[in-house]
Amino acid sequence: MDIMHTSVQPYRFTLSLKSFASLIFLYRIRQRYRDTGKKVQDELKSLI
Repeated sequence: MDIMHTSVQPYRFTLSLKSFASLIFLYRIRQRYRDTGKKVQDELKSLI
């Protein structure tokens, strides 16, 4: 029981770390997409 508990903990830690990194990655992509979306909207407005 003790051995299993100690083997599970680092796995959980790496899992949470990966999910945290993926969250940051998604947030960055969303920010970049939002910025480019604004630029595209401005260009469309200037064309119209």
